[in-house]
Amino acid sequence: MNYYSGYSKDDWKGFSQDLYAITESGDSIIIVPGYISQPLNYYYSNKTDETTEYYVYNAIELSNARSLQTTHSYYIVTGDIQSANPNGDALQWIYANTEQVYQKDNINLFRS
Repeated sequence: MNYYSGYSKDDWKGFSQDLYAITESGDSIIIVPGYISQPLNYYYSNKTDETTEYYVYNAIELSNARSLQTTHSYYIVTGDIQSANPNGDALQWIYANTEQVYQKDNINLFRS
């Protein structure tokens, strides 16, 4: 019965507001998988926040994005990563190289 009346979507608006508060000018935002940038960028502007966004799907792309790190790098990860990266190397890389700093619904934020 709650299926149709309950809130079931990720709160990208609330997450974006919190992301503005957490990040600083010059930080990198790495979006994993890259296609979740669409709901994120509906509410979040990296130009306004003075951050740089990278869209990645696997561990090699994560390593490449991290090599560009000048300040903090923040990794936005959702459960969709399991579908976009079925071999799991991206999630393994995230767990080995970052720490989780925030979570809202199914949206996780890690930092390195």
